[in-house]
Amino acid sequence: MATIFFLLFQITTIGITSHITHNPKDTWWNTLRFSADIGLVGHMYHDVYKKAYTQITQPKVVHAQQTTTSTEKIKKGDKYTPWKTYIQTALRKLSPEKKSSITPLPSLTADTPPHIIVYQLETVPSWVYELEENPMPFLEQLTKDNYHVDHFIPNSCSTINAEFSSLCSQFSIEGKIVSDTSSNENFYCLPHILKDTYGYKTSYHHTGKPTFYNRDVLGNKWGLDTLFFPPYFFRRDSDGVVLRDLVEQLKQSPDPMFSYVIGYSSHGPHNDHFLHYLHDDYAPHLPYYTANIPDEFLENYDLSEEETRKYLWFLSYVDDKIKELFEKLEQEQLLDNTMVIIYGDHKYYTFGDDLNRKTHGRYNEVPFVMHTPNGASATLANYASNLDIAPTLLHMLEGGNYTPYKSFLGTSLFDPNHPNNTLQKCKGQIDYVDEHIVLQGNSETNMYHPLDTKNLTDADIETYKENISNIVDITDTYLHTNQMIKE
Repeated sequence: MATIFFLLFQITTIGITSHITHNPKDTWWNTLRFSADIGLVGHMYHDVYKKAYTQITQPKVVHAQQTTTSTEKIKKGDKYTPWKTYIQTALRKLSPEKKSSITPLPSLTADTPPHIIVYQLETVPSWVYELEENPMPFLEQLTKDNYHVDHFIPNSCSTINAEFSSLCSQFSIEGKIVSDTSSNENFYCLPHILKDTYGYKTSYHHTGKPTFYNRDVLGNKWGLDTLFFPPYFFRRDSDGVVLRDLVEQLKQSPDPMFSYVIGYSSHGPHNDHFLHYLHDDYAPHLPYYTANIPDEFLENYDLSEEETRKYLWFLSYVDDKIKELFEKLEQEQLLDNTMVIIYGDHKYYTFGDDLNRKTHGRYNEVPFVMHTPNGASATLANYASNLDIAPTLLHMLEGGNYTPYKSFLGTSLFDPNHPNNTLQKCKGQIDYVDEHIVLQGNSETNMYHPLDTKNLTDADIETYKENISNIVDITDTYLHTNQMIKE
């Protein structure tokens, strides 16, 4: 009887899963609603059913040359070009209008390549600039005074995936952490190129466990030779300690250095314990955040007013350490030969789901600023993402001789063909944004819904949906079937 009951349960569940897979609700472009509707058991069977059904009926994307759109077909060719060309062309066709002006490429006149510091901030959103009393005034002014992007939206919602996209100019696989899918892969990323072409020393700086996210493995695979992790630092040591140590290393280095810093001080939990630890030991001069917080921010974020105030203090601490970094670089006469790129890793996870273009931007956008030795200031793009960081750095170093690297999917922010849009993959949810549309979707159900459109017809919106669905599939398969190695 137990066996019969078990078999009936299996058959019934698979039948229900088959039904809901082929008859999705209109709201299932929203990942949270889809998950809530089918429940835990439904999710388990949906994944099994979907995998089995896909293997039986042949995947939508098996090889790049089998995937078509209404405008073009990927043709057979070398290992990288068809995939890269399709993805970049599709993104550019979705958003053909470029930014209002093309920024001239800066001239780096020093005899030796500059030091490069990339500081990836932890959970720092752009919406703090809108507050009456911005907790990050230095970063805001730094952004205005240097190269920046109006709307910088990460390609994922996890820290390690942001690292991968920034260093290797690749999308991570949808719904996966790169350390779970690609720790055994080979890569040829920005740090490799800097070492081989310009003689850079490369390093990785973080106060978390080196084994977390397999950073001790992935760092070397991405071309970061020296890993400054605990026990070199204390566990969860201050970002200020890391940045001060880095400046000392730059002072003593006869070679140009590429230093990749992963922020930790603004990582949750944003509680009294960590707040007092940072305040008392590292920043007693910083007051707690007492300014007015508009109700619209408190209503959107799933935090109490007290929790929000604590969180904003952590951001003021990070701002103070960024200011200190620039002061120390100037004191040591390093600022005129150092490029500094600062950006946020991902959105804050707690936010209401009643989104439009404005609130979607508040939820997803993070700071991005790039200081260069020539001190230039300009808006580089309306929309950009982590994919564009590595190509932009190489473009500045190589100048007029720059040739886009074959496996990079991003585009230099100084390239007139920059697509001026962003695509984010986050735990089953897909977010695409350009000047005309905010499109949100679900990779599980392959359903998409426009949150905001500007002068688009229904046919235009359907074209967006089709192309974004294809791009998501192809970028996943691209990473599955290619090793990004030097050829």
